[in-house]
Amino acid sequence: MKSKTMMGPLWLGVGLGALILTACGAGSNGSIGDEAMTGNPDDDPHLWLEEVTGEEALAWVEKENQRTVERLEAHPSFQSIYDDTLEDLTRSDRLPSLQVIGDFAYDLLQDAEHVRGLWRRTPVADYVKGETSWEGVLDIDALGEADGESWVFKGAICLDSAQRCMLTLSPGGSDSAVYREFDLQAKSFVDGGFEIPELKGSIDWRDEDTLLVSLATDEASTTTSGYGRVLRSWSRGTPLDEAAAVLEVPKEHMAVMVRRLGGGETGDEPVLLASDLVTIFDHELSRLNDDGTVVKLPLPEGFELGGVVGDVMFGVQKQPWSGPLLGDEPGTVKVGSVIGFDLEELPQGRLPSAQKII
Repeated sequence: MKSKTMMGPLWLGVGLGALILTACGAGSNGSIGDEAMTGNPDDDPHLWLEEVTGEEALAWVEKENQRTVERLEAHPSFQSIYDDTLEDLTRSDRLPSLQVIGDFAYDLLQDAEHVRGLWRRTPVADYVKGETSWEGVLDIDALGEADGESWVFKGAICLDSAQRCMLTLSPGGSDSAVYREFDLQAKSFVDGGFEIPELKGSIDWRDEDTLLVSLATDEASTTTSGYGRVLRSWSRGTPLDEAAAVLEVPKEHMAVMVRRLGGGETGDEPVLLASDLVTIFDHELSRLNDDGTVVKLPLPEGFELGGVVGDVMFGVQKQPWSGPLLGDEPGTVKVGSVIGFDLEELPQGRLPSAQKII
């Protein structure tokens, strides 16, 4: 079926969860679970799978995929679940997932005609009134055909001016991505603009002529997890490999990421934050100041950043925490509570009183 090929990455992941569990349960036929793990990681008989793009690993994945698909398609409920899932995924009247940039609300439409997606926009004022007039901005399917790539659109990183964005395009939906500067007014890529080749990392704007980039470009700049460990400041018109280092994290940490928060329509000054991902659950945040200094923020363990509004940084507390709360006696903040901290007090090296929001 043609439609099955087009939507292949989606139908395996969305509508067939129960069948996958049935098909991939404990079994034999050469599955990885047949061999016992040893106590020494170096003796792991499956270390060859670490080479995720290696011929042996890819051949194993292809074999297991085929084995799983055959078992799924043999299930009596397969076709009805597949047809229902495909219909839901290709509906043109689904609720849009909006990103507001300037005066426009942007959405990626994916349907039978636009498998990879049509990035489109409508004025926010019209959307609020229920009078949407969608305008196409970038056809991801057409772009992929022109480039000879199977692009998956992973979002837009935009300046407060709402004119220039860095588009994130992943080949085949992998962890790595290509970043290309895009002009929202012209609805086209910027000739001679910022462009970053396929790499694993994180980027954001410092200003209209400077990007903050964390990219795994070579052995020295890559963590053992395969992500960037050096955050650099890259000026327009200069070679990427000459970008000055801003922050480095140990090689055994997972990654260093960057986020620009605040600003935009609120009129607040944007805040630049670097996150040292010690592990997937343990993050250490630092503020990147305009003068080039980097100040580590003394946040409680288990604090997961949500965003910045005005002078308040807010997030969710993932671990119980006993700390000072504004207007309350000292007590334990429960897991799942939303709390906020004064951004002006945080860089002073001590944890200020938290504001309990929810």
